[in-house]
Amino acid sequence: MSELILNAEHREVTGKKVKVLRRQGYLPAVLYGVGIESIPIKLDLKEATKVISAAGSSTLVLLKIGKKQHQVLVRETQR
Repeated sequence: MSELILNAEHREVTGKKVKVLRRQGYLPAVLYGVGIESIPIKLDLKEATKVISAAGSSTLVLLKIGKKQHQVLVRETQR
């Protein structure tokens, strides 16, 4: 299986205001883990849907945020 890559951007919008992001075709998400602060991010909805469905809950995904890269597991999805 080829490596699954997901591109993300930092997001400033939080709370109920993320509804605007959803209308623009983005998926609001949060990157968190041991030893790092929680980072609110936004993902392209179509790209994220494809990668998340291919990865399932047990496959590592390479998440690129700007120049930084993180190996992540998708822990929870809503809707």
